Amino acid sequence: MENSDKESKNKTEDIDLEDRENNSTDESSGDEEQDEMETEQKNEESFESKLAQLEEIINQNKFQYQTYIDIINLTKEHGEFNKLREYREKMSQVFPLTETLWLEWLKDEQKFMESDQDRQNIDHIFQRAVKDYLSVELWLEYIQFSIGGMGEEKGIENVRNICEKAISFAGLHVTRGYSLWEVYREFETALLAGYQQASAGSIQTPEQTKQINDQISRITRIFKLQLGTCLDNIESTYQELKQFDEALSNDSLVKNLFDFNLRKYHELEPYETALSEAASDVNKKLEAYNSYLDFEIKQIKEMQMKLFGNKNVKIINSVNDKEKDIELLKKSQNRAKCLFERAIADESNCLSVELWLKYSFYLIEEENQEPSEKKEFISEVFKRAVRNCPWSAKLWINYALECEKNTSNQVKEIYGEAMQAGLQSSDDYLELWHAYLGYLRRHLLSNYENETDEYKEKIAEEIRETFQKAINQLFDYFKLNGDPKFSLERFWAKIEARYFKCMDRSRRIYNEMILAKSDIGQVTSEIWLDFYQLEIQYGDDKHQRKLLYRALNELKFDHDKQVICELLIDFEKLSGNISQFSSIYYKNEALKAKIQSQYINQQKNLEKKSEQKPKTKKLNDQKIKEENAKGVKRKKSETEKETGVKDKDGFAVPSLPGTDQKKQKTEQPAQIEFKKVESNCTVFLSNLKYDVNESKVKEIFEKEPGFLHLRLIKHWSGKTKGYGYVDFEKPEQAEKALRLDRSLVDGRPIFVSKNEEKDSDISGIQNKFKFATSMEKNKLFVSGLPFSTDKQALEDIFKTFGRVKDTRIVTYKSGKSKGLAYVEFEDEQSASKALIQTDGMLIGENQISVAISNPPKRKQAHENRQADLEIKKSLGSGSIESRTGSSSKTTTFVPRSQQLLVRKKTLNLK
Repeated sequence: MENSDKESKNKTEDIDLEDRENNSTDESSGDEEQDEMETEQKNEESFESKLAQLEEIINQNKFQYQTYIDIINLTKEHGEFNKLREYREKMSQVFPLTETLWLEWLKDEQKFMESDQDRQNIDHIFQRAVKDYLSVELWLEYIQFSIGGMGEEKGIENVRNICEKAISFAGLHVTRGYSLWEVYREFETALLAGYQQASAGSIQTPEQTKQINDQISRITRIFKLQLGTCLDNIESTYQELKQFDEALSNDSLVKNLFDFNLRKYHELEPYETALSEAASDVNKKLEAYNSYLDFEIKQIKEMQMKLFGNKNVKIINSVNDKEKDIELLKKSQNRAKCLFERAIADESNCLSVELWLKYSFYLIEEENQEPSEKKEFISEVFKRAVRNCPWSAKLWINYALECEKNTSNQVKEIYGEAMQAGLQSSDDYLELWHAYLGYLRRHLLSNYENETDEYKEKIAEEIRETFQKAINQLFDYFKLNGDPKFSLERFWAKIEARYFKCMDRSRRIYNEMILAKSDIGQVTSEIWLDFYQLEIQYGDDKHQRKLLYRALNELKFDHDKQVICELLIDFEKLSGNISQFSSIYYKNEALKAKIQSQYINQQKNLEKKSEQKPKTKKLNDQKIKEENAKGVKRKKSETEKETGVKDKDGFAVPSLPGTDQKKQKTEQPAQIEFKKVESNCTVFLSNLKYDVNESKVKEIFEKEPGFLHLRLIKHWSGKTKGYGYVDFEKPEQAEKALRLDRSLVDGRPIFVSKNEEKDSDISGIQNKFKFATSMEKNKLFVSGLPFSTDKQALEDIFKTFGRVKDTRIVTYKSGKSKGLAYVEFEDEQSASKALIQTDGMLIGENQISVAISNPPKRKQAHENRQADLEIKKSLGSGSIESRTGSSSKTTTFVPRSQQLLVRKKTLNLK
């Protein structure tokens, strides 16, 4: 009984223990699930926060290449497929996508393909993908995808259509195009094998026989086309043809095709070799492509001259005996276009504006010589050019002109996109506005005379508003540098006079220009002459005379006045009476006499100045001799005076023989004699602290080979003057030491530069600027950097886009960063690529701005310098801000130059 009680008690304890363990397990698993949910929620919140930040950047500026890439990577990492698809679509609308980006997109889409509609959507993506850049890999993927759907209705026909498109363009790629031909032939050969197998073991029906013969004809045709194309494996293709149809391989036409293209390939082989050897060097690769293109274009021009001379190509096309040569010419032209596409498809070249312009001009020249049926292709090339290089005004203008020639209704929209694309300079915006206004003139005023009065008024209003908008925008962005010659106003005045027959408006425009120019003292005879020409064309005698006399009164310089006088004499000869003619004639004669007199006086003054110095010296010497002869006691000069030592009563104490009282008063340290070296063996140091420790400076340079000595220039007190010199044995050693520029001593950078002047005169050195002051397309200017960013961190950011030659953080003299930097690449293409992908990038909490380095010219007028400090739109930037900051001085008056700014901005002549 006792045992049974014990057993039941033990069982009860075991059950309680198990219950406790189960409860604790449930509690721990519940805690783990809760932790996982919290982690998941935090990750989701972090994802949404990052995505919101990136989306905000895109909303402010859609031309942010790297931001799109960041969103794609972020959404893909978190499995947000809908967002991923959305931003891939958005990016493809703004930028052309690389081969890698398209392949990743297509691969992801195929994972979710379930229906025929999905297949059609993917097919549509393939069609867009092969248009961005020439890519043999994309075409192969497209063919393989289409083969997967060959079982559908018209599936085989669809595969053939895609293969034909592939070989017609990408199949011309000399080194890689053969793979497309091989896939096409393999596909048709597989179909032939299937047809033959289906009829094996039985008598072929007429339908089966025709089907097999047709298939053999298709394969034969592909062989002939391939042998008629210059490809690197043409010999192996010929051997395969022998195996397929030996009789055809011995055909004279086929043999001649093979021989001709084999010779052609050997001509091109050195250029292909140069391309492969330059694969790792961006600059050499672009040079190799240009040499290759120049060779192909030269060959094409020689063929055209041999075939057509100076005759019209369209007429010659009908001559039968030249059809073969014309066909060869067209093949060469297609191969040249394929080569351009190969060059552009290279990531290092796709941002080369020069290469796109070269391609564009080649297509325009080809179209002018032989109007092409493929106008759509040319327009697509121009469109792709601006998608790759949206900062180029010339590419936008070319694109708009081509669309205008094709009577496209998108021209206005194209110019609108160009204005938002982030052009590089005021010249670009001015050129674009002129192009757009020229388009409006052709579009709206070509039939202006025949329009109704109501519609005429509407057209005039639109054109006037556009001119006003152009003038205001250039002023807002660039101040006086936007249109310094007032070219838009001049164009506007001519439109008013010629088309709207409104000389009053034209005169008001010119009067505003003259008033604006006079405010800054820049009125010359040029603007008056332009105004006068307008009056001659569209005005009358009354206003012509009035204008010339006004110009004569308002011009300041006699030479300008004489130009106007000559015009007035000619005018009064034709239109004036004797009183009017004689008045201006005598005035002109008096002016000529005055100018002649001024010239003579200037010559005399120059002669006097040249004689003045030696004459003065002679007089002084003579005076001294006369005074000495008469015994006149001269006053001692300051340099001759002696400052004797006085005792406590104020009497002078005579100096001891052989002593110098100056030396007794202030004992100077002993001078160290340095070995004299040539000036090119010395480097100049500046920005030194006045109390710098000489040994610390010496430590930096004494490790350099050939170091001789450090010479710090000092005051009598022993402190440095902030500069000095370092001497080396050889010039090349001094040149090498320049790399120590901006080395830190006590946290302050030392400036190391070439010693180009004498040691005793540093003014020339101080006035010389070390860095370039003109546009450097391979150098980027970066602003908005965190102050903690150092040189290495900056180089790490930019070296992913190409070889970085140098980076420079702009600092105060104290060594602290200004948040500005320059990044210099070895080539322009790398700089352009980095510009697109880093402008607007976030570094920490700072959004940086990146632009091509184009510093303002030094020693320019204050107004121009202030205008240049305005932030111009960098690639895709959406706002215009001033960097000038607040002025250290405030004034209570408004200068006339500032009145000009207000006047020009508010010019409104409606």
